[in-house]
Amino acid sequence: MLRLKKISLICLPILLVLFCLFSEGAHAQQAPLKKNVLVLHGLWRIRTWEIPFNSILHNELLADKAVTAGITHVYLGLEDFPDNVYPQKLIEDLRDRVEKNPVDLVISVVQGADRFLLSYGQELFPGVPKVFAIPGTREIQKLKKLKNAVIIPSAAKKALQTTVERIFSLLPDTRHLVVVCGNSSLDHNYLEIAKRAILSSKRVAKVSYLVGVPLEELGKRASGLAPDTAILFTTYAEDKNGKKETALDVSVRLAASAHAPVFSFHEVLLGTGMIGGHVTSSESYGKTTAEAVLLLLKGEQPAAISLNEQIAFDVYDWRALKRWNISEDRLPSGSQVRYKTLTLWEAYKVPIIAGIGVMCLET
Repeated sequence: MLRLKKISLICLPILLVLFCLFSEGAHAQQAPLKKNVLVLHGLWRIRTWEIPFNSILHNELLADKAVTAGITHVYLGLEDFPDNVYPQKLIEDLRDRVEKNPVDLVISVVQGADRFLLSYGQELFPGVPKVFAIPGTREIQKLKKLKNAVIIPSAAKKALQTTVERIFSLLPDTRHLVVVCGNSSLDHNYLEIAKRAILSSKRVAKVSYLVGVPLEELGKRASGLAPDTAILFTTYAEDKNGKKETALDVSVRLAASAHAPVFSFHEVLLGTGMIGGHVTSSESYGKTTAEAVLLLLKGEQPAAISLNEQIAFDVYDWRALKRWNISEDRLPSGSQVRYKTLTLWEAYKVPIIAGIGVMCLET
């Protein structure tokens, strides 16, 4: 009995040490990966688009319990440097930032940031995985050659092609299509995509382009359009005189003054008076980007990552449909209709029927 007690006294501390070591090891295995993510935004003047993008990106990254992501945003403001000649202070500031707080992954958001990373990414972030969200079409081939990179391509091509077809299916009497866009490099990129979409359509009889027309003049020209005209709005960052604008402000002015229905392929412009169309969703871009980021942070190889998130949808403003006498019956199957005002019957159909039934029974 005494010998048993001695064995117990010897074994008990050993077991306690082993238990502590096992517990610490298990805890270490379950502890989330701590990662620093740097988000580089190429342009200043698309905040309306980036607010929902950033929100869903944050929510998706922070919701994953396997990764603790510290997210830092840097706005490069590269619309002021169209020739890709970047100020040395910007490069030095980023270098100092990375030295003080090394990053595990870099996200490039829209055009500008992609070109910047092509020029300085290897110098500033050597070996760091990169996700390129909506890069420019001219940069994609160069980006595909990068190691440790994932590309979230723009859905603008399909969205614009489909929106052009929607215009003529919803308004079959349309004879003249007017394309409105700004005069920045970003605007011209989407203008080229729109031109290709129009050329691929067999339904456009006449097309005109209003490129970089100042807002006051644009309103006057849009108000004098013939009844058989429809407007396709792409993007608008600046006018031909170099004055900076936002697509949201331009869309409000254009929809209010135009004597023709206005279609767009940006979801964030719904509610400004535009009809809508086959629109791209910044939230969907954000969700897809977060999916790629999490896979990379967990060790997945870029070549093995396959992203199938749907980014474009048919979405329409009910008030604009009513204004231009477009029946909801013409909308494609599965379309979303927003800002709809219900009639008394639509809102209270069930209680009204129930009340009538009770009255009949009582009678």
